[in-house]
Amino acid sequence: MSSSSGNPDSLLQHRSFVAFWIARAASSFGFQMLSIVVSWQIYSITGRAFDLGLIGLVQFFPSVALALVAGHVADQFDRRRVVLLGQVAEWVAIAALAYLSLTHHVNEVIILGLIFIISTAKAMEAPSLQSMLPALVPPHLLARAMAANSVSGQAASMVGPALGGFMYVAGAGVAYSVCACLYLLSIVMVSRLRYEYMLKIFTLIIKNSVLSVFFLRFFSRTQCISHAI
Repeated sequence: MSSSSGNPDSLLQHRSFVAFWIARAASSFGFQMLSIVVSWQIYSITGRAFDLGLIGLVQFFPSVALALVAGHVADQFDRRRVVLLGQVAEWVAIAALAYLSLTHHVNEVIILGLIFIISTAKAMEAPSLQSMLPALVPPHLLARAMAANSVSGQAASMVGPALGGFMYVAGAGVAYSVCACLYLLSIVMVSRLRYEYMLKIFTLIIKNSVLSVFFLRFFSRTQCISHAI
């Protein structure tokens, strides 16, 4: 029986996808752990349930406010660099949370500010990260790659908060440090990504653009269709 490493249709044969999957899994677990730890920490500091609502607000607001901007950035710039810059910003903010928590210099304003930075960076990188997958695997493996990517995301959503709760027992600073390590792993993996199928994607885009121009010219020269439009 041949192993998966010798199977040309195996996702493991595509190193960029493997790096992408590890990066996505690490950052997803880190973010889910971070979300539960920061909620416990701010409640232990203030004792107000209202501050838990503020945490949700600063996490949710950037994803709505920056949705169009982030999509435009993903279309105009190198998506790998956008993701890399976003995750570096998140890692710096998480490392700051870890340091300030370990040195007992943290308060609710600092927590909310750093979470806002993390959420903003995550909102900016999300469209770029989600649209990188077709450039990492051949078309016939795209469905399997999306399924594998979805599994890691679902696992992080289910297991990440529980891990974050266990880590919080050791202290918020320890939990943040683990999250920072996960994000650092993600950054290393993203930096190793290489577009294996970008040429085919560009070719398809060019063909679609040429066809679009052809049809537009055809419509503009056909009076009946032009009047109907």
